[in-house]
Amino acid sequence: FSGMDYLPAALAARDELAKRPHEDLVVQCITASVPGATLYPPYPSLIVQDGPFVVIMYEFAHDVRIIPVDGSPHPKNYAALNGDSRAHWEGDTLVVDVANFSKGKRWLNMGADFLDENSHVVERYSLTAPDTIVYEVTVEDPTVLTKPWTARVNLIRQPKSDQILEGACREGERDLDHYVAEDGTKPK
Repeated sequence: FSGMDYLPAALAARDELAKRPHEDLVVQCITASVPGATLYPPYPSLIVQDGPFVVIMYEFAHDVRIIPVDGSPHPKNYAALNGDSRAHWEGDTLVVDVANFSKGKRWLNMGADFLDENSHVVERYSLTAPDTIVYEVTVEDPTVLTKPWTARVNLIRQPKSDQILEGACREGERDLDHYVAEDGTKPK
């Protein structure tokens, strides 16, 4: 992504990762994680608020985020691929604070731009028109980036007749067999 300023060691790690595309969690049909599920590409999603929770259901990998909007803090001694999300409302904007990511690298795109377990993500979902949500994200990752990285996309409401479909790419997945390194060898 443009504007990502890597620390030297992280830039070298990204260049090495790019040689191993099979390590991307999207390629493995596991998760696009945060903020990737909204940015890479923006997979269809459904956002629902039910009492003290906002739920985001993504079509890709049938990922689901259950986000408390009750003022509760992030749990201690917890880590997950999608981190832990906590939110609050600022007027018509849902502000989601995400921390506690699992150890390892989460790819943001096929170019191997990545974040690690030290990232802190703040997402802002703002309804700007009846059918448009502006999604803004700021990422801080002191072991990967020299400064915070931000992105912004418009999420457009789909027709009511659309639905979240099953994305069962794990069943019988054979794409990994087709990946080869630059020298033509199969990934290990």
